[in-house]
Amino acid sequence: MHDRARDAAVTAPAADASSGEPLLVVDRLVAGYDKSEVLFGVSLHVRPGEVVAVLGHNGAGKTTLLKAICGLLRPRGGEVSFGGERITNRDTASNVEDGLVFSPADAAVFRELPVLDNLALGGFTERDGQARQQRLRDVLELFPILAQRERQVAGTLSGGERRMLSIGIALMSRPRMILLDEPSNGIAPGLVDRIFAQVRELARAEGIAVVLVEQNVRSALRVADRAYFMRSGRMILEEPADVALARGEWWDLF
Repeated sequence: MHDRARDAAVTAPAADASSGEPLLVVDRLVAGYDKSEVLFGVSLHVRPGEVVAVLGHNGAGKTTLLKAICGLLRPRGGEVSFGGERITNRDTASNVEDGLVFSPADAAVFRELPVLDNLALGGFTERDGQARQQRLRDVLELFPILAQRERQVAGTLSGGERRMLSIGIALMSRPRMILLDEPSNGIAPGLVDRIFAQVRELARAEGIAVVLVEQNVRSALRVADRAYFMRSGRMILEEPADVALARGEWWDLF
């Protein structure tokens, strides 16, 4: 990859992220709300340990795509496969148990509960108590600020801290893939860089696959392996992230 296409503070992608069988395959997906179609035959794939950015203008269908993948929205056509198994229209709880989790843009947390209780609820699918405690230690090591705030009520955290907590909640279920929607939404620039670097580290160190929906194109491309660009409910381009970053401008793709 081009040196100028990467921030030196961000860990380089895993060497095998571009090889092996896909963990997630979305094939010609059609979805929408009520009588309105939003997705028109969208296809993509993601391999274990790979960070894939999905980029596009507001209303392009990016969040709708994530919801249709994870089971929050019933597709009207096409197929979704995860780990070699067809999961189209499977309920969200079953997907979480299978390791496919969705972290929404609004940094969904249990606002009335302390940080530790939030994380404990995120680990409800882990029946082994020792494994659950180890996972908690791992999450607090990844996000040290959460360890400092472990007794603090989640609703009093800053926007960036709530975003870290929402990702931590998702990680407590020991996922194989995270669908991450707009992690930079409403977050100070310094925290955005930190969150993105931690997302990259998750993929590198634990082999977690990440689908990253993001408006901050440059930051997303710095941590991604590949990028898909969406326009009006359709995929219009797929290319390596370093190639996309080297463009410097993306107006023609939006």
